[in-house]
Amino acid sequence: MRRNLWNGLFLLILILSSPPAVAGFNLNTIRKWIMPQKRLREYERFFSPILFLPYRAQLQACISETLSQEPELAAKLNDDSPFFLNVKKLLVLSQESPPAHPKSHRDWHQRWLGQLRQVLSSKELLTKKYDKAIEGAKHLLDTICLFMFSEAEFFDNISELLALELKLVFPTEKLTTEELPDMLEKTWKKLSRHDSVSGFKKQSKEPGEPTYDPHFGGILPTRLFCVGSTHLIYMPRVTQEYKNEDATISPEYLRYLQALASKEKQHLYINLMDRTDSHEKPLSSKIEGLERKQKSLHVITLDYNSSFYKQRYKNLDKAEDFKTAFIKQFFAPNAKCYFYWSHALDKRQWRLECEKTIDIVHSDYFQNKEILSTDERKAFIDITYIALIRSLLQRYHHANITCKHAMDRAPQLISLLFADEIVRTESTWSPENVAKFLAIVLAPPLLSHNRPSTGRHIKRISNTLRHLR
Repeated sequence: MRRNLWNGLFLLILILSSPPAVAGFNLNTIRKWIMPQKRLREYERFFSPILFLPYRAQLQACISETLSQEPELAAKLNDDSPFFLNVKKLLVLSQESPPAHPKSHRDWHQRWLGQLRQVLSSKELLTKKYDKAIEGAKHLLDTICLFMFSEAEFFDNISELLALELKLVFPTEKLTTEELPDMLEKTWKKLSRHDSVSGFKKQSKEPGEPTYDPHFGGILPTRLFCVGSTHLIYMPRVTQEYKNEDATISPEYLRYLQALASKEKQHLYINLMDRTDSHEKPLSSKIEGLERKQKSLHVITLDYNSSFYKQRYKNLDKAEDFKTAFIKQFFAPNAKCYFYWSHALDKRQWRLECEKTIDIVHSDYFQNKEILSTDERKAFIDITYIALIRSLLQRYHHANITCKHAMDRAPQLISLLFADEIVRTESTWSPENVAKFLAIVLAPPLLSHNRPSTGRHIKRISNTLRHLR
């Protein structure tokens, strides 16, 4: 018995002392379990000075420039009416000196966004009576909300954050597309073994607060890259959820859409939530229904959840059978359909375009093969999504791709769209583009929940990359 005890102690010392590269994933997982690291708060990395200070400086500059164009509003800020007092409080908060600690960054963000929402709820914004100062306030609020959902730009700082906090080393030489899957998988495995990637602890909720409100919690929208002239935005889903109540759309996003409409611009919202899931279905319905109320918004929902998307079928090896089943998935009866197509699309013309796109993908990427393997069919689906999105984006000024938590499904599709953009325009991948690709894939779950991306999403990305050309 004593001998077994010493053997067990020796094994424990071996596990704890072995470096991850030697111990491997399993030993490292045991070590994390025995010696757990301190967990971060939810969304804590968004408030790192590397990310948050540039975001805040851009916001402050946006507000200062707009206020300088509105002398009537500036003159009215000393008015004792509740509306202008609230606007003044918002502006005072905006110009506070940045605090030193990330915890204070979160506190400032939530105080400031809470104050913005209070101003947005004011009845003065609904008045039809012309008042220069109120019109100036409306212009200010429009500019702020446009900035938050279409102009903020700090994503390039994320690579620096990953290098500093997680010791991630990015390649310094060019890569080919064929080399990218191995690079992605090696980097993901390294991050998964990092001691500080240890999950998160949920924030406590005050009475009356939403049970889920990702923008208030800390997910900050940012520009990612352009597809043609369309800016693709990383952002959370735009709902606020309360216990035992229907979800609502965040007031700052509603104001953004109104501001966009006043400029005769449009936004495409690409939703990846499950339209058949008991929790995600009502959230999808809320977002899909919004486009009928806001002329600046169009919504589509793509399937990232069904057995067909995951290709769990064994009887679809024949390419023609697979293609027929694919188009049926696109246009199944609404109650059973994983897809939603914007009411702005002519359904007959859109179906023809989808059929044509499927044929082009089959020809250009799979040489019209009669038999397709499971991995080929998975890549076929992803490449078809990319082609259809590229076609749609030509019609919009801004777009986003968002799932439930903006951590796995959305980064998967965004990264493939970015990869397709690089493959179309560059012969090789520059170190900067490789770093950006890795950040798009790996950063969202690290920023929000301090965890690595899920393995099945990494595997799916790698598989599709091997078929891009």
